[in-house]
Amino acid sequence: MKNRFVPFSLITAFFVLALLSFSVLSLAGQPGKTNPQKPDGSWKETVCANQHTGVVNPLDVIKARQQAEEMAFKSSAEGLGLYGVSLGPNNYAGMSWSAIFDNTDPTGSTLISGAANGGLWKSTNLGLSWTSLPVAENRVPKISSIVQASSGTIYAATGVSTCKTIKYAGDGIYRSASGSEFARIPATVGNADFDAVAKLAINSQTDRIFAATFGGIYYSDNGNDWTKVIPGYAMDVCVGPDGTVIMSVGDSAYLAPAGDLNSLITLTTGKENSLPSGGIGWMVFAIAPSDANVMYASMANTDGKLLNIYTSIDKGTTWTIAFPSNPSYEPFSGYGCYANTLAVFPNDPGKVFLGGRNMWYGRKEVATGFYNWEQVSFGTYGAYSPYFAPLYHHSYCFRPNNANQLVMATDGGVSLATIGTSDFTFQTSNKNLQTTQFNTVGFSAQKDYVMGGGTRIGTLVLGYFHPSEVSFASDGYQAWRIDAASLGVNAQPQPSNYGGNGGTCAWSNMISDIAVYSKTGLSKIRRQNFTDINYYNNFAMGIKTDTTGHVPMRLWESFNQGQVFGITRDSVKYYAAFDTIPADTTVMVASSSNGFLFPYYITSPLPKGDSITVADPIASRFFVYGDSLLLKGIFMTKDLLKFQNDPEYFMIFKNLAANDPVTAMAVSEDLTTLWAGTSKGRLIRITGLLNAYDSATANITSSQCVLVDTAFANTPFTGRYVTSVSINPHNANLVLVTLGNYGNQDYVYYSQNGNAASPVFTAAQGSGLPAVPVYSGLLEMSADGRAVLGTDVGVYSTSNLNAGATVWAMDMQNIGNVAVTEIKQQVLEDYHILNYGVIYLSTYGRGLWMDTTYYSPLGIGPVQGGVDNHYRLDLNPNPVKDIVQISYSNETRGNVIISVYDMTGRELIHKILGNQPEGKVKTSLDLSGFASGTYVVKVGNGYGKIVKL
Repeated sequence: MKNRFVPFSLITAFFVLALLSFSVLSLAGQPGKTNPQKPDGSWKETVCANQHTGVVNPLDVIKARQQAEEMAFKSSAEGLGLYGVSLGPNNYAGMSWSAIFDNTDPTGSTLISGAANGGLWKSTNLGLSWTSLPVAENRVPKISSIVQASSGTIYAATGVSTCKTIKYAGDGIYRSASGSEFARIPATVGNADFDAVAKLAINSQTDRIFAATFGGIYYSDNGNDWTKVIPGYAMDVCVGPDGTVIMSVGDSAYLAPAGDLNSLITLTTGKENSLPSGGIGWMVFAIAPSDANVMYASMANTDGKLLNIYTSIDKGTTWTIAFPSNPSYEPFSGYGCYANTLAVFPNDPGKVFLGGRNMWYGRKEVATGFYNWEQVSFGTYGAYSPYFAPLYHHSYCFRPNNANQLVMATDGGVSLATIGTSDFTFQTSNKNLQTTQFNTVGFSAQKDYVMGGGTRIGTLVLGYFHPSEVSFASDGYQAWRIDAASLGVNAQPQPSNYGGNGGTCAWSNMISDIAVYSKTGLSKIRRQNFTDINYYNNFAMGIKTDTTGHVPMRLWESFNQGQVFGITRDSVKYYAAFDTIPADTTVMVASSSNGFLFPYYITSPLPKGDSITVADPIASRFFVYGDSLLLKGIFMTKDLLKFQNDPEYFMIFKNLAANDPVTAMAVSEDLTTLWAGTSKGRLIRITGLLNAYDSATANITSSQCVLVDTAFANTPFTGRYVTSVSINPHNANLVLVTLGNYGNQDYVYYSQNGNAASPVFTAAQGSGLPAVPVYSGLLEMSADGRAVLGTDVGVYSTSNLNAGATVWAMDMQNIGNVAVTEIKQQVLEDYHILNYGVIYLSTYGRGLWMDTTYYSPLGIGPVQGGVDNHYRLDLNPNPVKDIVQISYSNETRGNVIISVYDMTGRELIHKILGNQPEGKVKTSLDLSGFASGTYVVKVGNGYGKIVKL
């Protein structure tokens, strides 16, 4: 049984307040600064804000979007022809701002939902699963409100506005008739008023549509032509069963009896028994479907907290307080300008739902207007609780054929609420509702092992836990979690503790169990070993990462440090524990980096019980920006993969500009150079990393430090936010820099002499690229001159970055014009790497994606020169006609999976052997149905290449 949040004492207090003359109304809502509340995180908005004004001008956003649309019609052969493949997640959704029941389905089982950044979606089974709805030119509209005419035509407004500002600029109103593709209504395109539409409403008898827009209240009788009724910033419009219309514009509210727009009545007079006339941060209304005389008004103060909930039983003539502002119970928690909605029960005008941070239920107790209120949904409960619904509610809609159910649009997707005889329960089903908002992406050596830092969902891991922990490989698993012991017996883990807004992340390509990830805006960074998801350790060693809101970090790895450094400084012992190992045998040796196995060729016999010292080829460097003992800068450790050790950090750069933090980093593949960019447009280059390996050579405070750092302050983009730096994997002289900040012309700069004493960075905006913030840039590894950009309006690419005038083309168009926040490519080569060349992307509204255009599977086979060892995967016979016998030494007890890949990397067999003991594992595979060719077999950590006859 859930807790009731309104005890008798509070009920009594409400009753006393209700009996007063409500003189408090003159004090409510004192003028104050409008709070721009950002419960979804502010990193993206910081990147987009103009560097001079500190805010995003919606006109700049609209202009850039128009540029993108114009350029899309101009074909260009300079693009790379990329194609996105969705990776998910299929079980976590982003912000849904509106959801309705489709009136063409008599069973009431079909839902239409709109995401603030992820477009339009449909479910035919009450939200159990979802599919995306087609939109003209593959746009991804930023949906704010949806209504449906009696004919079945659906209208979807765009542009999310909160706190009297535009949060996500839209592009008009979309329409779909009879299940057709959604397309924009021309009259709403190019009209600045329709850049943000807070609410649509429709008269169910006449199908007249109303729109509360950024520029005022509009109506249309045919959906094509729109007429402005009231100018100003409109927050809400609602229509009663008799056609009565209530509209809120600025700090005023108006009522049109029976829909007569020529007879408007002002409701906000500030007089007794009226609504307050000023100091309102947000204001929404609801009219009872069963009694047009009963109305409700929910008002938030300018600080986002509850002003009051009002009710009227005489069609707005007089108003009384139903839920007074009070210090003990706050439904909005300061977010009343962001999440604020009302829904009256279809068959009882005295019952109402209030949506804020959670859902509240109000019930009229006495005829004089006294209401009892209780919180009925709990976004801080565990997801399996029947009382859990995601936080921050934006719209409610009752099911047409069932007054005991309603659909909720929340920051965590879509939920279904059920009204029981004595309780309220909730079901959140977001299967395939791929509207997740990711800030970053990371990947391991497997093609489908991907992770990302998401808004309000922390860090999600996909692929790794399939099939033991999640249902499907594309399901996400929250990595950031608290162990139950730390919360107390029977405590429910709180989503806020699961990771908040996930930030930058890095996943080891050598040891797929180990990753590091962060929170955006908080001093939180973790190193995780996924074999024990409830255990993580504090590897930051006192380095605070809250110096910047988006933790810059990079992980560099090598399978052959001798080749990179010219010398191998690390070594490990190898023991002949079981048998004498003969000469000319290849054995698998455990590295000091979490036991990673590498091959070593023994030239002389090694007697049983003896050992040899073996050079450890495995090397890693982890770089992170933070501060330690008030010293801000970039720190490096060699010990990230040594999970059980406390890492030793070296400060390799000290940032003397305290108000200009590092915001982006890149490390060259040969480890010769690290580049960093800052929030105000500086570039820092650090060289000498190859010889920096201990406290003497790597700490800048040491007199023996071999590092050289150079800060370039007078860049062509001084004052701008550097969003990313990319270094060509094969040529460290080639460096790409991308920038944020709307209101500028150039967002891409390129240098072909990055190693020079005074490198030159030249604008590479060229043609075909709109003037829009670029979150991430990638110098594609397969050829010089190829580059890919993740922008606020989708993906762009070029094959001629070296040309005098770069020509960009919109690319990966199946993703749409959604914001792409990070792009990375797998450039590490080794027989363990199964995704060489794959490009990974994170989007802010459509989840995680990959592109395999430059995917180049390596010839993966067993190590050379071996006979028998304890880790080798043996395939017999090889070549094979039909049945192949497999022998594998399992290093540790656990679940063993057999996979077979073709040479394009497609997984053809995924066979689960289940829990196997440590030691020899034998099984067989039937390959008789396979075509002749070469295949890769993987069992646990063992690989083998087999030829099928």
